[in-house]
Amino acid sequence: MDVCVPLNPENKKFLRLIYLICQSGDDADDDKNWFDNGRFEAPENESNTIESGCQRISLAAMMVQYFYWKTTGKTFRLEFDQQERKEENRRPIVYRFLIKDHDHHKLWQMNQIDLWRLIANQLMNSTLATNDCKYLAFCSFSRFASKSNQPIWLPSKQVNGYVSLGGDGLALLSTHCLYCWPETIDEINERFEDQRPVDVDRFMNDSNNRNTRSGCLATTFGAVVHELGHVFGLAHRSTGIMSDEFNFIDEFFRKNNHHSNVCRRWWTEEDLTILNLNPWFDPCLSADDNENVFNIITTDNRKILQSKYDIRLLEYRHIDTNLVKKSKIFNKSSIKSIQINWIDKQSKLYILDCNGNSKTFYL
Repeated sequence: MDVCVPLNPENKKFLRLIYLICQSGDDADDDKNWFDNGRFEAPENESNTIESGCQRISLAAMMVQYFYWKTTGKTFRLEFDQQERKEENRRPIVYRFLIKDHDHHKLWQMNQIDLWRLIANQLMNSTLATNDCKYLAFCSFSRFASKSNQPIWLPSKQVNGYVSLGGDGLALLSTHCLYCWPETIDEINERFEDQRPVDVDRFMNDSNNRNTRSGCLATTFGAVVHELGHVFGLAHRSTGIMSDEFNFIDEFFRKNNHHSNVCRRWWTEEDLTILNLNPWFDPCLSADDNENVFNIITTDNRKILQSKYDIRLLEYRHIDTNLVKKSKIFNKSSIKSIQINWIDKQSKLYILDCNGNSKTFYL
């Protein structure tokens, strides 16, 4: 498959790439004593240096950018290295970020949510913070550690430092299968066809039961697209990328299904509505920066949602699973207020207007 990288869109908002490094527990006070020298997990025949990891991540980000572009008609902006004179050789910048006050032992003891909160907090309080960027970050310190008393097919139980979580401004993922990813554009086809079996005694078989390196690539790369969907406001669905069908994203890259009419395979109409009204995808949107765009008032025992601008989408989502229970799109309707009815106490309400403003209300 020939990946034609889209022209990086003009937008002041962008996606920033991060390669996370942590200190070794041997001497956590030494800023240069990095765990495993910042390397990610890989077999001997694969390069696993920081440089290799950043190359794989930068190419993957371009592939994600390409996927969104071909399936939605729009995409997000990446930060490209402008010092490279040849435009065809330019890659997105991947920042190396040292996690403070936590060595790999501490990080391995944290669950996904706590790890996400730690990284989000440190990034937002760093020199890399800006209101115009969202982050895609990878944990170099994740390591397979087989546990016979836990389900062997669950990376959350078999990988120390495992995380695959996206929301608000950060998508955070592990690197336990990064060695399966391509490092150069020429490798993309080869990697998606790689039928070498996973060495299950030494590495996590995160392949959705395919047991191959190409399966691990499809599952873990698909997870990136899925988690970024959450960052851009999407919830879980019963079909498409925002369901467990992200495991099959290799269909898009392997079968030349990269033309515009495949969007229905990967996105629902609600997904496309949300993405098309996201300021990271459309720089012409005039989303407000204040919290007063939406309000809920109670009158005559009825709850009324009021919007400053026309409402475009309303969704009820499960509080814990973030699965959409009910949704409604308001096409070409001038509606600024609507009566709402909570489905149950486990639901939250997501609202989106015509200018790209969105908000979630809890009961």
